Amino acid sequence: MGRKKFILAALAIIVVAAWLAMGAAIIIKPEKAVFITIVTATAVLTEVAIWITAGVLGVAVFQARRRIWQFVTSPFARS
Repeated sequence: MGRKKFILAALAIIVVAAWLAMGAAIIIKPEKAVFITIVTATAVLTEVAIWITAGVLGVAVFQARRRIWQFVTSPFARS
């Protein structure tokens, strides 16, 4: 496995784990402060992963972020 693939796979595992933790927190319903911490950490980790992925792939960071955002929001776009 190449270095780029390894980094991207590790990022994917970290982000998926963060989102699973947030899902578990939704089900468990911890105290408000703990829940806010988990949600904030998930958001920050996801954003950092997007920037690192763009850097690893050698794509202009702003262009990559715009494309990812368009992909994520395309199901909700008005025709």
